[in-house]
Amino acid sequence: MTLDREGDQLIYSAVGILNQAIQFVQQPGLTDELYIRSSRLIPGSTIGKHVRHVCDHFRLLLQALPNPGASTEGLEGNPKIEIFYDKRQRQVPTESHTGVAEEQMRELVHTLRQFHEVCLVPLDTVVVVKAQIDSHSEHQISLPSTLRRELWFCTHHAIHHYAMIKTLSIEFEVPVTADFGVAPSTLQYNALQSSTTNE
Repeated sequence: MTLDREGDQLIYSAVGILNQAIQFVQQPGLTDELYIRSSRLIPGSTIGKHVRHVCDHFRLLLQALPNPGASTEGLEGNPKIEIFYDKRQRQVPTESHTGVAEEQMRELVHTLRQFHEVCLVPLDTVVVVKAQIDSHSEHQISLPSTLRRELWFCTHHAIHHYAMIKTLSIEFEVPVTADFGVAPSTLQYNALQSSTTNE
């Protein structure tokens, strides 16, 4: 099964977003001490927690999909895929060690590329997103969605957390690129404004 052009773009975008974070955690200026340092601007927030949070969303989405090495028997029709983003991991090495975070993000990139090469389910497959909306109850609601929409969500969600990582990086004087944590639409708008100004 092959992906359409938009599907290809979604996969490339997700891989590109994760590669941004891989390059960020690789830099010598980001030590593990800075990675776990609590922010004064966003109390309780650390760079590591935001990176782990982004990884969790991609991981939970990809774990819900059929294994690329599995048999395709029984996957025809409407395979039931449930995604529960609230089932996140906390206080794990991904949020305290840059090397562990880099390794996990590389694994996510590898899984995305595998999915791209061996797409067992189309991106328009209907999925069910489970969500807990009340802190006083364990009741979960079920939200219909598509695999395509959830892949976009994880990518867009990462950009917003990158913006917070950028705020912490400035606070801790960790080098960060100008386009890190900036939405594609904003980058496109800024480029258009710049070209108009230079005319």
